[in-house]
Amino acid sequence: MDVEDEIEELKELVEKNIQLSQETNRMVRRMRRTATWGWIFQIVWWLAVAGATGAAYYYYVQPYVARVEHLYGVTQEQTQHWNNQIGGFLKLFGQNGSSASTTPR
Repeated sequence: MDVEDEIEELKELVEKNIQLSQETNRMVRRMRRTATWGWIFQIVWWLAVAGATGAAYYYYVQPYVARVEHLYGVTQEQTQHWNNQIGGFLKLFGQNGSSASTTPR
C-alpha cells in the first residue's frame, strides 16, 4: 500500500507540475505579446512625434523663417546698394579733393 500511495502522490505532483508549466507558458506568451505590442506602439509614438514636429514646422514656423530669409535678402540688397552709393560718393569726393589739392596757388 505504501508504494501505491507514493505512486498516487507522484501522479498528483506530475499533474500539478503540468498545470504549473501550462500556466507559466501562458504567462510568458502574454508577456511576449505585451512586449511586442509595446514595441509597436513605441515606434508609432515616435513616428507621430516626428510627424507632429515636421507638421508644426511646416505650418507654423516655416512662414516666419521664409519672412526672415526674405528680410535678410532685402537687407543684403540694401546694404550692397548703400555700399555702392557710399563708394561712388567717396570716389567723387576723392576726385574733387585730389583736383583741389593739385591746383597751384
